[in-house]
Amino acid sequence: MSNHSPFTIHHSLFLLLLGLLLASLSPALAQQPPTPTPNTEGNIYVIVQANDSLWAIAARAGISLAELLALNNLTEDAIITPGQRLLVGQGPPPVTPTIPVPPTLTPTKPPPPPSATAVPPPRTALCLQAFADLNRNGVHDAGEPFKAAVAFTVFNDREVVGNYVTDGISEPYCLENLTAGEYKITRSVRKDETLTTEGDWTIILAPGNVVEMVFGSYTAVTPTPVTPPAIRAATPEPPSAQTSEVVENGRPNSIFIGASLVVIFLLAGWLFNRRLNQK
Repeated sequence: MSNHSPFTIHHSLFLLLLGLLLASLSPALAQQPPTPTPNTEGNIYVIVQANDSLWAIAARAGISLAELLALNNLTEDAIITPGQRLLVGQGPPPVTPTIPVPPTLTPTKPPPPPSATAVPPPRTALCLQAFADLNRNGVHDAGEPFKAAVAFTVFNDREVVGNYVTDGISEPYCLENLTAGEYKITRSVRKDETLTTEGDWTIILAPGNVVEMVFGSYTAVTPTPVTPPAIRAATPEPPSAQTSEVVENGRPNSIFIGASLVVIFLLAGWLFNRRLNQK
Protein backbone atom coordinates (compact mmCIF):
# COMPACT_ATOMS: atom_id res chain seq x y z
CA MET A 1 0.00 0.00 0.00
CA SER A 2 1.08 3.61 -0.61
CA ASN A 3 1.78 5.87 2.34
CA HIS A 4 0.34 8.98 0.52
CA SER A 5 -3.01 10.21 1.85
CA PRO A 6 -5.82 11.27 -0.47
CA PHE A 7 -5.32 14.94 0.56
CA THR A 8 -1.72 14.83 -0.51
CA ILE A 9 -2.64 13.39 -3.90
CA HIS A 10 -5.34 15.98 -4.48
CA HIS A 11 -3.04 18.78 -3.45
CA SER A 12 -0.31 17.66 -5.79
CA LEU A 13 -2.80 17.31 -8.61
CA PHE A 14 -4.12 20.87 -7.94
CA LEU A 15 -0.62 22.27 -8.07
CA LEU A 16 0.06 20.46 -11.30
CA LEU A 17 -3.09 21.75 -12.91
CA LEU A 18 -2.38 25.29 -11.66
CA GLY A 19 1.12 25.11 -13.12
CA LEU A 20 -0.22 23.96 -16.46
CA LEU A 21 -2.84 26.79 -16.41
CA LEU A 22 -0.28 29.41 -15.61
CA ALA A 23 1.99 28.07 -18.31
CA SER A 24 -0.81 28.30 -20.84
CA LEU A 25 -1.81 31.79 -19.74
CA SER A 26 1.67 33.27 -19.46
CA PRO A 27 2.00 33.91 -23.23
CA ALA A 28 -1.40 35.58 -23.27
CA LEU A 29 -0.57 37.66 -20.19
CA ALA A 30 2.73 38.63 -21.72
CA GLN A 31 0.96 39.80 -24.91
CA GLN A 32 -1.94 41.61 -23.18
CA PRO A 33 -2.24 45.13 -24.64
CA PRO A 34 -1.99 48.17 -22.42
CA THR A 35 -5.07 49.68 -20.85
CA PRO A 36 -6.78 51.87 -23.47
CA THR A 37 -7.27 55.57 -22.77
CA PRO A 38 -9.87 58.01 -24.19
CA ASN A 39 -8.95 59.76 -27.38
CA THR A 40 -9.45 63.47 -28.01
CA GLU A 41 -13.18 62.87 -28.50
CA GLY A 42 -13.53 60.87 -25.27
CA ASN A 43 -13.99 57.47 -27.00
CA ILE A 44 -12.12 54.40 -25.67
CA TYR A 45 -11.02 51.85 -28.32
CA VAL A 46 -9.14 48.55 -28.11
CA ILE A 47 -7.26 46.80 -30.85
CA VAL A 48 -8.19 43.15 -31.41
CA GLN A 49 -5.19 40.90 -30.73
CA ALA A 50 -4.49 37.41 -32.11
CA ASN A 51 -6.67 34.72 -30.57
CA ASP A 52 -8.94 37.45 -29.07
CA SER A 53 -12.62 36.88 -28.61
CA LEU A 54 -15.51 39.21 -28.00
CA TRP A 55 -15.90 37.73 -24.54
CA ALA A 56 -12.22 38.30 -23.64
CA ILE A 57 -12.28 41.88 -24.96
CA ALA A 58 -15.42 42.69 -22.91
CA ALA A 59 -13.84 41.13 -19.81
CA ARG A 60 -10.65 43.20 -20.18
CA ALA A 61 -12.67 46.37 -20.68
CA GLY A 62 -14.82 45.67 -17.61
CA ILE A 63 -18.10 45.67 -19.54
CA SER A 64 -20.57 42.98 -20.45
CA LEU A 65 -20.63 41.24 -23.80
CA ALA A 66 -24.01 42.80 -24.56
CA GLU A 67 -22.57 46.32 -23.95
CA LEU A 68 -19.61 45.56 -26.22
CA LEU A 69 -21.92 44.32 -28.99
CA ALA A 70 -24.22 47.33 -28.63
CA LEU A 71 -21.32 49.86 -28.70
CA ASN A 72 -19.98 48.33 -31.93
CA ASN A 73 -23.31 47.33 -33.51
CA LEU A 74 -22.26 43.63 -33.56
CA THR A 75 -23.94 40.29 -32.91
CA GLU A 76 -22.66 37.32 -30.91
CA ASP A 77 -21.64 35.39 -34.04
CA ALA A 78 -19.70 38.31 -35.48
CA ILE A 79 -16.17 37.52 -36.55
CA ILE A 80 -13.40 39.81 -35.41
CA THR A 81 -9.90 39.98 -36.79
CA PRO A 82 -6.59 41.06 -35.26
CA GLY A 83 -5.95 44.78 -35.70
CA GLN A 84 -9.65 45.63 -35.71
CA ARG A 85 -10.63 48.54 -33.49
CA LEU A 86 -13.58 48.10 -31.13
CA LEU A 87 -15.29 50.74 -29.00
CA VAL A 88 -15.41 49.69 -25.37
CA GLY A 89 -16.55 52.88 -23.64
CA GLN A 90 -16.49 56.67 -23.36
CA GLY A 91 -14.82 58.99 -20.90
CA PRO A 92 -13.56 62.54 -20.55
CA PRO A 93 -10.94 63.42 -23.13
CA PRO A 94 -7.42 63.64 -21.82
CA VAL A 95 -6.35 67.01 -20.64
CA THR A 96 -3.72 68.34 -22.93
CA PRO A 97 -1.32 70.47 -20.99
CA THR A 98 -1.52 73.94 -22.30
CA ILE A 99 1.81 75.44 -23.00
CA PRO A 100 1.54 79.08 -22.08
CA VAL A 101 2.19 81.30 -25.01
CA PRO A 102 4.42 84.10 -23.98
CA PRO A 103 2.73 87.42 -24.58
CA THR A 104 3.86 89.41 -27.50
CA LEU A 105 5.91 92.17 -26.15
CA THR A 106 5.11 95.44 -27.83
CA PRO A 107 7.94 97.83 -27.43
CA THR A 108 6.79 100.74 -25.35
CA LYS A 109 7.33 103.97 -27.14
CA PRO A 110 8.88 106.68 -25.08
CA PRO A 111 6.43 109.43 -24.18
CA PRO A 112 6.51 112.41 -26.48
CA PRO A 113 8.55 115.27 -25.23
CA PRO A 114 6.42 117.71 -23.26
CA SER A 115 5.22 120.53 -25.42
CA ALA A 116 6.18 123.93 -24.27
CA THR A 117 3.26 125.70 -22.64
CA ALA A 118 2.52 128.89 -24.48
CA VAL A 119 3.41 131.78 -22.24
CA PRO A 120 1.08 134.72 -22.78
CA PRO A 121 2.81 137.97 -23.53
CA PRO A 122 3.11 140.39 -20.64
CA ARG A 123 0.23 142.80 -20.20
CA THR A 124 0.95 146.10 -21.93
CA ALA A 125 -1.88 148.59 -21.47
CA LEU A 126 -2.78 152.26 -21.18
CA CYS A 127 -5.54 153.20 -18.70
CA LEU A 128 -7.40 156.54 -18.88
CA GLN A 129 -9.59 158.47 -16.45
CA ALA A 130 -10.72 162.05 -15.89
CA PHE A 131 -11.76 163.48 -12.52
CA ALA A 132 -13.19 166.66 -11.05
CA ASP A 133 -10.31 168.32 -9.23
CA LEU A 134 -12.37 169.99 -6.51
CA ASN A 135 -9.40 171.33 -4.56
CA ARG A 136 -7.51 172.19 -7.79
CA ASN A 137 -4.24 170.57 -6.67
CA GLY A 138 -3.73 168.36 -9.75
CA VAL A 139 -4.02 165.13 -7.70
CA HIS A 140 -6.94 162.70 -7.69
CA ASP A 141 -7.81 162.77 -3.99
CA ALA A 142 -10.41 160.70 -2.16
CA GLY A 143 -13.92 162.00 -2.70
CA GLU A 144 -13.19 163.62 -6.06
CA PRO A 145 -15.56 162.00 -8.61
CA PHE A 146 -14.81 160.87 -12.13
CA LYS A 147 -15.97 163.15 -14.93
CA ALA A 148 -18.25 162.11 -17.77
CA ALA A 149 -18.25 163.27 -21.41
CA VAL A 150 -14.46 163.61 -21.65
CA ALA A 151 -13.22 162.39 -25.04
CA PHE A 152 -9.78 160.75 -25.30
CA THR A 153 -7.82 159.98 -28.45
CA VAL A 154 -4.75 157.70 -28.39
CA PHE A 155 -2.53 157.44 -31.46
CA ASN A 156 1.02 156.66 -32.53
CA ASP A 157 3.01 157.76 -35.54
CA ARG A 158 1.10 155.32 -37.80
CA GLU A 159 -2.56 155.26 -36.74
CA VAL A 160 -5.21 156.07 -34.16
CA VAL A 161 -5.10 153.29 -31.59
CA GLY A 162 -8.32 154.11 -29.77
CA ASN A 163 -11.04 156.63 -28.97
CA TYR A 164 -12.98 156.68 -25.74
CA VAL A 165 -15.57 158.94 -24.09
CA THR A 166 -15.83 158.66 -20.32
CA ASP A 167 -19.12 157.90 -18.57
CA GLY A 168 -17.93 158.85 -15.08
CA ILE A 169 -18.70 155.35 -13.74
CA SER A 170 -16.67 152.59 -15.38
CA GLU A 171 -13.28 154.32 -15.40
CA PRO A 172 -10.42 153.76 -15.53
CA TYR A 173 -10.75 152.51 -19.12
CA CYS A 174 -7.77 150.47 -20.36
CA LEU A 175 -6.54 149.93 -23.91
CA GLU A 176 -5.15 146.38 -23.76
CA ASN A 177 -2.60 144.39 -25.80
CA LEU A 178 -0.69 147.42 -26.99
CA THR A 179 2.65 146.97 -28.65
CA ALA A 180 5.66 148.62 -27.17
CA GLY A 181 6.37 152.06 -28.55
CA GLU A 182 5.54 155.76 -28.32
CA TYR A 183 1.95 156.94 -27.89
CA LYS A 184 0.26 160.34 -27.74
CA ILE A 185 -2.86 161.02 -25.66
CA THR A 186 -5.14 164.02 -26.03
CA ARG A 187 -8.34 164.94 -24.21
CA SER A 188 -11.22 167.29 -24.91
CA VAL A 189 -11.69 170.51 -22.92
CA ARG A 190 -14.97 172.43 -22.60
CA LYS A 191 -15.15 176.21 -22.64
CA ASP A 192 -16.00 176.45 -18.95
CA GLU A 193 -13.36 173.86 -17.95
CA THR A 194 -9.89 174.54 -16.58
CA LEU A 195 -7.26 171.80 -16.57
CA THR A 196 -5.21 171.09 -13.44
CA THR A 197 -3.05 168.47 -15.22
CA GLU A 198 -1.61 168.34 -18.69
CA GLY A 199 -4.20 167.72 -21.42
CA ASP A 200 -1.78 166.23 -23.97
CA TRP A 201 0.77 163.55 -23.14
CA THR A 202 3.46 161.63 -25.00
CA ILE A 203 4.56 158.40 -23.33
CA ILE A 204 6.75 155.43 -24.23
CA LEU A 205 5.36 151.98 -23.38
CA ALA A 206 7.75 149.10 -22.77
CA PRO A 207 6.58 145.43 -22.88
CA GLY A 208 4.80 144.65 -19.62
CA ASN A 209 4.08 148.30 -18.73
CA VAL A 210 0.61 149.28 -17.53
CA VAL A 211 0.43 153.07 -17.38
CA GLU A 212 -2.50 154.84 -15.73
CA MET A 213 -3.14 158.38 -16.99
CA VAL A 214 -5.15 160.68 -14.72
CA PHE A 215 -6.54 163.97 -16.08
CA GLY A 216 -7.90 166.58 -13.66
CA SER A 217 -9.94 169.72 -14.24
CA TYR A 218 -12.48 171.98 -12.61
CA THR A 219 -15.38 174.06 -13.86
CA ALA A 220 -15.36 177.75 -12.98
CA VAL A 221 -18.68 179.19 -11.79
CA THR A 222 -19.37 182.42 -13.71
CA PRO A 223 -21.75 184.80 -11.87
CA THR A 224 -24.83 185.77 -13.83
CA PRO A 225 -24.69 189.55 -14.59
CA VAL A 226 -27.61 191.57 -13.13
CA THR A 227 -28.96 194.29 -15.40
CA PRO A 228 -29.90 197.39 -13.31
CA PRO A 229 -33.33 198.92 -14.01
CA ALA A 230 -33.37 201.76 -16.49
CA ILE A 231 -33.56 205.20 -14.86
CA ARG A 232 -35.40 207.82 -16.85
CA ALA A 233 -33.78 211.22 -16.56
CA ALA A 234 -36.14 214.04 -15.66
CA THR A 235 -36.43 216.85 -18.20
CA PRO A 236 -35.66 220.12 -16.44
CA GLU A 237 -38.24 222.87 -16.69
CA PRO A 238 -37.06 226.01 -18.42
CA PRO A 239 -36.32 228.62 -15.81
CA SER A 240 -38.68 231.56 -15.63
CA ALA A 241 -37.59 235.11 -15.36
CA GLN A 242 -38.63 235.22 -11.75
CA THR A 243 -36.53 232.19 -10.71
CA SER A 244 -33.44 233.87 -11.99
CA GLU A 245 -33.66 236.54 -9.44
CA VAL A 246 -31.54 235.98 -6.47
CA VAL A 247 -31.14 238.19 -3.52
CA GLU A 248 -28.06 238.77 -1.65
CA ASN A 249 -26.32 235.81 0.05
CA GLY A 250 -27.67 233.39 -2.64
CA ARG A 251 -31.28 233.08 -1.28
CA PRO A 252 -34.40 233.46 -3.53
CA ASN A 253 -36.68 236.30 -2.80
CA SER A 254 -40.21 235.90 -1.54
CA ILE A 255 -41.83 236.47 -4.92
CA PHE A 256 -39.99 233.53 -6.43
CA ILE A 257 -40.96 231.29 -3.52
CA GLY A 258 -44.61 232.21 -3.70
CA ALA A 259 -44.81 231.70 -7.43
CA SER A 260 -43.22 228.31 -7.09
CA LEU A 261 -45.70 227.19 -4.47
CA VAL A 262 -48.61 228.30 -6.64
CA VAL A 263 -47.30 226.33 -9.57
CA ILE A 264 -46.82 223.24 -7.42
CA PHE A 265 -50.37 223.39 -6.03
CA LEU A 266 -51.84 223.88 -9.46
CA LEU A 267 -49.87 220.98 -10.90
CA ALA A 268 -50.86 218.65 -8.01
CA GLY A 269 -54.53 219.56 -8.41
CA TRP A 270 -54.39 218.90 -12.12
CA LEU A 271 -52.82 215.50 -11.60
CA PHE A 272 -55.38 214.56 -8.93
CA ASN A 273 -58.28 215.49 -11.19
CA ARG A 274 -56.79 213.55 -14.05
CA ARG A 275 -56.55 210.37 -11.98
CA LEU A 276 -60.16 210.74 -10.87
CA ASN A 277 -61.25 211.12 -14.47
CA GLN A 278 -59.27 208.06 -15.51
CA LYS A 279 -61.04 205.93 -12.85
